[in-house]
Amino acid sequence: MRDEVIVRACEVENEIEAVALRDHLEANGIPAMVRSTQIPSYVGPPILNRPWGEVLVRKEDATQARDLINIFYNA
Repeated sequence: MRDEVIVRACEVENEIEAVALRDHLEANGIPAMVRSTQIPSYVGPPILNRPWGEVLVRKEDATQARDLINIFYNA
């Protein structure tokens, strides 16, 4: 996904949801990445950003990815 325009396909509430969606997209031929918005090396009480993160795809795949995400959530 280098040198391509990358867009957010959706926001996710946790890592499990992010990985499941990424795997669903990739199983349907759409390369995807997960980006967390959490602070990984913060020492102290946990600070949870909302949303947990996002699933990213190439711009040209965004519409199809969002359709597949809707199917995933409605299954």
